[in-house]
Amino acid sequence: MMRESSYLAVPLTLHDETRKSLVPHVSIPIKLSVDIPPRSVLRFAIAAATSSNPEFPLSVEFKVTLRDNERQETLFREQLRRSDRNRWLDREVGLGSWAGTKAQLVLDTRIVHSEGAPSSGYEDVFPVWGSPIVTGSEAGSDIQQMILISIDCLRADHVGVYGYERNTTPNIDAFARDGVVFETAISTSATTLPTHMSMFTGLTPSEHGANNRHLLSRAVPYLPELLASAGFQVDAVVSGAYLSQYFGFERGFHSYLSLHQPLASETIDSALRVVERTEGSSRFLFLHVIDPHWPYSPPGDFAERYGPVRSNVDRMLHKVLMQIPPDGPAEVAQAVDLYDLEVAYADREVGRFLEELKARDVYEDSLIILTADHGEAFYEHGSWQHGWTLYEENVHVPLIVKWPGNSRRGRTKQLVSQVDIFATLLEQAAVASPHSRSTSLAALAAPETSGLVRRHAVSEFITNPSEGETPYKKVSLRTEARKYIVTFRIGADELAVGEITDEEIYDLTRDPGELQNLIVESQSEADSLRRGIHAYLQDARAHRSGSQGATVNEDDTIRERLRSLGYLTSP
Repeated sequence: MMRESSYLAVPLTLHDETRKSLVPHVSIPIKLSVDIPPRSVLRFAIAAATSSNPEFPLSVEFKVTLRDNERQETLFREQLRRSDRNRWLDREVGLGSWAGTKAQLVLDTRIVHSEGAPSSGYEDVFPVWGSPIVTGSEAGSDIQQMILISIDCLRADHVGVYGYERNTTPNIDAFARDGVVFETAISTSATTLPTHMSMFTGLTPSEHGANNRHLLSRAVPYLPELLASAGFQVDAVVSGAYLSQYFGFERGFHSYLSLHQPLASETIDSALRVVERTEGSSRFLFLHVIDPHWPYSPPGDFAERYGPVRSNVDRMLHKVLMQIPPDGPAEVAQAVDLYDLEVAYADREVGRFLEELKARDVYEDSLIILTADHGEAFYEHGSWQHGWTLYEENVHVPLIVKWPGNSRRGRTKQLVSQVDIFATLLEQAAVASPHSRSTSLAALAAPETSGLVRRHAVSEFITNPSEGETPYKKVSLRTEARKYIVTFRIGADELAVGEITDEEIYDLTRDPGELQNLIVESQSEADSLRRGIHAYLQDARAHRSGSQGATVNEDDTIRERLRSLGYLTSP
């Protein structure tokens, strides 16, 4: 579509869903030139947005017209009433006899007043058009389909295809047979926000700089914007506070729906509605499922798969939340049972999503990446949940990639990082990568032909200390066989190494549980790794070049959502 008339094009959020929107002046139509392919439809959303709570008119009318030099046809007309305000309503119209022509699309709005009502005073009512798109059969085989599925807190060793003895993930295991299983995939952090920003930027947390205090800098190239600029329809359905619009993830997306702690069934239903309304477009869909996250509350039909629910579950969940040591193995097993049930439930719903893609005949030709943001700890190293350590239970994640036509299959032990998802999606979309810090997973899956090998993977996080306490940072360098973890105090400059308070080295081949710290007998190796950490942080500082994203503006709503997920434990 080509812009022909004056209007405001902005991302607009209504009821936790952000869409790229055209906001016209009331009664001034938006006029767009369109080339109409065969068997085409126009898909769009309409909304009556209000900036406050004004006196709402009787209705707001939306009208869609096509015209050329010879004819004019009104294809759509609808009035939104008071009860419809501040929410998106999806609509679709066929373009029928206009196929194969070039025409002018006119999007018109007007306020409809009740009899005797004033004709002014409605300045705070904004008619809005959400992402109008014309799709048809013209693109044919050129249509690209890319989907990134992230399952929150899913540690690799609780997935069947990674060797778990319980049948928690039959659908993910079946999906894995159509693609490549990366056995040694490492997350860039142990928390949700920085890891997903790594997927969308191809950068580690120290390089991209986004966290719970600062948004991603506008200077950092962002995957959704790159794909949208290349002609992709870019959509997301996510759950959980740290992926919400408060933290800037919606940037570049045509639509970004952030659900508040939904069951996976609701998330998948919403994603399938997006798949339906974007059919016929080259598209990228980001889908995030949160169910394995604390408080481990599987739905009723899953709750007793491993036996009756024990009466003291609330006591156990409180210990997990407050980082209180378990009474013994039985209490840990209780937490693991509930977590596994949540994993099994998420697996069922993700399987339902994949089956629907097959039914719509888009699965085979899609690039689908399934992974997790991080893992989950069950007191293996003195902590519950995630965000406290960089041991394998927190940073070893599943990563399965199905390429179009199932062209690559198998397993590889090649070390990979979440940053490599960025280059993989750009390569599939034929979009040049803005930097070389991310490597295509297609190349890493076949190092014998590509010659590309990832030597190490970085993971890191910064603590959120209580008032008066000094924050510290943990950084790990992971190779296929070894891991070095350093903990140091930080000041105002988070990229400067302060006093080192702890160092750890583990031989993951002989000690996969990371129980024997080899730092004492590995001083020469530690010296080299310590220099490597300094060099990495210096390079990250140079890469960021002093740019800092805007400050996160938290309000009571987002704080309550964080509290419901256990991130805040006091008012």
